[in-house]
Amino acid sequence: MLYLLGVLGDQGVVYGFFRVFQYQTFRTGGAIMTALMVVMMFGPSLINQLRISQGKGQPIRSDGPAAHFAKAGTPTMGGLMILLGFGVATILWANLANKLVWVVLSVTLSYGLIGFYDDFLKVTKRNPQGFSGNARLLFELIIAALAAYFIIRIASPSSLPLKEDLFVNLTPTFLLLATYVIAKMDRGNLNETTLGFSVAAIMIIRRAFYFGIGLTMILAPVITNTSMWVVFALLVGYGAIDLIAMTRKEAEKATKIARIVIELVIVCLAAYTIMVMGKYGDTTWLSVPFFKDVRIPLGPFFIILAIFVIAGAGNAVNFTDGLDGLAIVPLMIAAATFGVIAYLVGNKMFADYLQLHYVFGSGEMAIICGALLGAGLGFLWFNAPPAMIFMGDTGSLALGGALGTIAVAVKHELVLAIVGGLFVLETVSVIVQVVSFKLTGKRIFRMAPLHHHFEQKGWPEATVVIRFWIIAVVLALIGLSTLKLR
Repeated sequence: MLYLLGVLGDQGVVYGFFRVFQYQTFRTGGAIMTALMVVMMFGPSLINQLRISQGKGQPIRSDGPAAHFAKAGTPTMGGLMILLGFGVATILWANLANKLVWVVLSVTLSYGLIGFYDDFLKVTKRNPQGFSGNARLLFELIIAALAAYFIIRIASPSSLPLKEDLFVNLTPTFLLLATYVIAKMDRGNLNETTLGFSVAAIMIIRRAFYFGIGLTMILAPVITNTSMWVVFALLVGYGAIDLIAMTRKEAEKATKIARIVIELVIVCLAAYTIMVMGKYGDTTWLSVPFFKDVRIPLGPFFIILAIFVIAGAGNAVNFTDGLDGLAIVPLMIAAATFGVIAYLVGNKMFADYLQLHYVFGSGEMAIICGALLGAGLGFLWFNAPPAMIFMGDTGSLALGGALGTIAVAVKHELVLAIVGGLFVLETVSVIVQVVSFKLTGKRIFRMAPLHHHFEQKGWPEATVVIRFWIIAVVLALIGLSTLKLR
C-alpha cells in the first residue's frame, strides 16, 4: 500500500523523498519494524483473551517428557499474533500489484486457518491429537497444488491455459474424467450408468494399474509428451492407492467417500495439468545448488515438487514446535536468509552477476520475509522461556507454508532443504521412528521428534533450544554460500 507513495517521488523535487518507498530494502526494513510493533502492541491483550477463553490451555501429551507437565495451563494459538503482525506489515509495505505476494498471503492464511481449527479442537476437546491427520493433509495438499499452479502462471504471464486448438486441450480432460467414471463402475460405485461401451472398457481396465495402462492407450493419439508424463504419474498414484488397499488390513474400515475424493483429486489435477502445463517452458525447472548451469526440467512434475515443498515445510515446522522458542528462531533465521535470496534473485543486475536465474517479481518476497522476521521477533518476546503463550499449529503450519511458498516462488526449493535443515532433521526423525517401530517393533530414538530425544537423554530444555539455534545459523550460512560457490 505504501509502495504507491513512491509514485509521488517522480512529481518533482518537493516529493523526491517518497522515492524511498519504491526501494525494496527500505520497505523490508519497514515491514520488520511494523510487524514487530503490531505484535508487541496487541500481544498482551491477545494472550489475556486466549488465557480466559481456553481455561486449561493446550493439552500436554501424556507420553511426553515429565518437565512439560509444568507448562500445563499455558494458552496456545499464539500464531494469531504472528499472523496479525505479518498480515498488517505485508499489506502496508509490499507491492500489492505483485501477484506472488497474494499467493504467499493466501497460503499463509489458509494454512493458519487449518492450524487454528486443529488448535481449537485440541483446546475444546482436551485432546492433543486435534484435527484428523488425513483430512488435514488433504486440505494442505490442495492448497499447495493451487499455489504451485498460480506461481507457474505468474512466472509465465504470456502463457494462457487454453491455446488455439481448443479440442486438443480439452479432449484429454474429458477422456480422463470419462475413464474415471468407467473405473468407478468397475468398483460398484456407479452401477446405474449403462453406457454400451463400458463392458469392453471394464474388461481392459480391471484394476488400478490396468486403469493407468488403459488410460495411456486411450490418450496416446491426442496427448503430448508432457501429457504422457502426467498419465504415468496418474498410474503411479492409483497404483499406490490400490497397493495400500491390498496390504493394509484396516483398509476395509476406510470410507468409500474418502477414497473417491482422493482419486478424484488425482484425476482432476492430472487433467488440468495436461491442459495447462505443456506451454510453460522453463518456469517448471529445478535449479541445483552449487551448480550454475544445472537445471532439471520437471515439466508437470514441478507441481508435485511444489506441493511437497509447501506442505512439507508447513508440517516440518509444526514438528519442530515443541519447546519454548525452538521453532520461531530457526524460522526467523530461514526467513532472513530467503529475504536475501529473494532480493538478489529478483534484481536482474545482481542475478546476472551471481549467475543466478532472474525471477521477475520475486524481489517482493524480501518484504514478506521481513514481515515474517518482525512478527517472529515480537512473538519471541512472549515465547521466551518460560513461555507466556505457545505458537500452536495456527502459527507453525502457517509460517512453514509461507516459507515453502517463498522458496518455490524464488526457484530455490533445494536450498530450503539446506537452510531449513533443522526442520528436515526433525521430520526425518519422526518418519524413521514410525517406520522402525512398525517394521521391527523397536524405536531408534528415545522419543520423536528429535528435540524430545535429547530431552530424554537429560539435556536441559534451554540447552536443546540454543544448540538447535546454532545448527540453524550454520545451515543458513551454508545456504547463503550457494549463491556464490557455483
